[in-house]
Amino acid sequence: MIYCSNCAAPILKLWQGWPLQLPVPLLPQVKDGKCEVCGSQGAVVSNTAIQWLNYHGPYNTGLPDYWLLVTEQKTVWGLPYHSESECPRCGSRAVLSEHGDSRSGRFEYKLGCTTCYAEESKRKQEAIQRQHELEAMHRRKRQDYYQSLSAIPFADRLSKIAEDKSIDPYRNWQEWNGWKAEWSRCSDEEIAALCAETTQGLIDLCEGNSVLRSLGVLQRLYDRRHELRLAAIAEIRSKYSAMNSQAQLTELVTAMMMPISHFPIELADAVTDDWLETIPEIPKAHFLRQLGTCKLRVWIRARKKLSYFVSPNNTLQGTLRDESAQRP
Repeated sequence: MIYCSNCAAPILKLWQGWPLQLPVPLLPQVKDGKCEVCGSQGAVVSNTAIQWLNYHGPYNTGLPDYWLLVTEQKTVWGLPYHSESECPRCGSRAVLSEHGDSRSGRFEYKLGCTTCYAEESKRKQEAIQRQHELEAMHRRKRQDYYQSLSAIPFADRLSKIAEDKSIDPYRNWQEWNGWKAEWSRCSDEEIAALCAETTQGLIDLCEGNSVLRSLGVLQRLYDRRHELRLAAIAEIRSKYSAMNSQAQLTELVTAMMMPISHFPIELADAVTDDWLETIPEIPKAHFLRQLGTCKLRVWIRARKKLSYFVSPNNTLQGTLRDESAQRP
């Protein structure tokens, strides 16, 4: 095959890629002594004169940076323009390229159609563009969702974030990390509106969720719990001031309305085995269950005085140990 040297030279100079992956460009052929493009009758270049050249940069010590098409030197890597035929897919002109090593005699061949390659590249780019658009739309939707979370009341917001497993502390933290300040925002009025049960529930929620822990709201919840506890203790002391410690304790335990953490701490000294025998079974079980999980030191010391928490054969103590083991 004979090509027009004037037309082929700039085309070959622009090509760089990898053999059998990027098709070599089509070159204007010389027919009846004339170039089919420029009409020149001058210099020509044969297909066997066009060679692969593996280009290595100045700091390259391994595989080639890329390959070139040259006519001024002889190499051992085969013929880029081995022959030409029609593309079986689109019927366009296509080049059969040869690549390998003439020293071993091993070569691979591939028919390269620039028309099909361009169409395939276009389809790939369109698919990539569609994927980028879908990802961008997904990111916008996620950001809108994160923004909607910041508009939810504080207590409901924490519950919603804890329930949403897609807010992952490791996998996609870059998406929601910028919303931490908004999610942790809460007014003094919202904190003041929290009751003891809700406050403790939010504390348990935050302590068990790494995303919520990172918001930095736990200290405000701890402060609110302490404030409610002090207020409850003051109210109890005022209400039962005429009663002795054991009578106050009996009244609170049998009512089963107040968490043990809100009991005045001086009542812990009234907890004894003899006093416990005077409490009906249902309030007793309720009290012992609270006592078994309370983390306040004064009530931990009271717990250690009771035989219920010493005997390994006690049914209730076994139940409390099971519940403690199941608690995360």
